Amino acid sequence: MSRIVLHIDRLVLRGIEPDDTDAFSTALQAELQRQLAMTGMAEMLRGIGQPARIKVGEVRSAKSGHEGLGQAVAQSIASGLYPGHAI
Repeated sequence: MSRIVLHIDRLVLRGIEPDDTDAFSTALQAELQRQLAMTGMAEMLRGIGQPARIKVGEVRSAKSGHEGLGQAVAQSIASGLYPGHAI
């Protein structure tokens, strides 16, 4: 079993009300867990080492609401970890 540790030191969110951060955070965590648990992801990440910083840029969600935005941000983070891999 492989273990992936991901620290997010700063995440700038514009347009999310403070009352909505819990819903966003829950969706972000769930999608990151799903993305990083994909078959072969641990092996791919081993090959890139420990990136100091991942900049994903602007993220837009096809789904409405904070759940959709959380999922879109998580997918962008996972894609930023391994840019050559289609998530």
